Amino acid sequence: SWPPAAEPAGSALLASALAVGRLEAVPFIGKEVAPGLAAFFSRPENRSALAAMAAAGVEVVEAEPAAAAGAGPLAGRTFVLTGALSRPRAEVAAEIRAAGGRVAGSVSARTDYLVAGERAGSKLRQAEKHGVRVIDEDGLRRLLEG
Repeated sequence: SWPPAAEPAGSALLASALAVGRLEAVPFIGKEVAPGLAAFFSRPENRSALAAMAAAGVEVVEAEPAAAAGAGPLAGRTFVLTGALSRPRAEVAAEIRAAGGRVAGSVSARTDYLVAGERAGSKLRQAEKHGVRVIDEDGLRRLLEG
């Protein structure tokens, strides 16, 4: 059964998150990849690897619910985070999503804003190449305030 009693509490959350129906809804996973991903994480040896990561300090946390479609000051905008930020990336990303924005892992022509902290590197160069607007955390805060 999942999760085995010896696994941390976050494992139950992860198991729920890895249900095929929920995985299908994740951008870039969809109906073709979801069953294989769910099958991978249903294997005991892979669950053990997740438990080992949790024991090493990796935490599984539930993401904050996304704002309703079309709602929030960042609705319809895509953000990429780079460099050293003043807060954990996951926290900044959750704040963007809660305000209706989308957070991507790489810069493309479809990116609206690059939030750049100190020591921004290749993503900053990509943003400049694609004409993406570069802002700092203060700029993001102003966007969040509407």
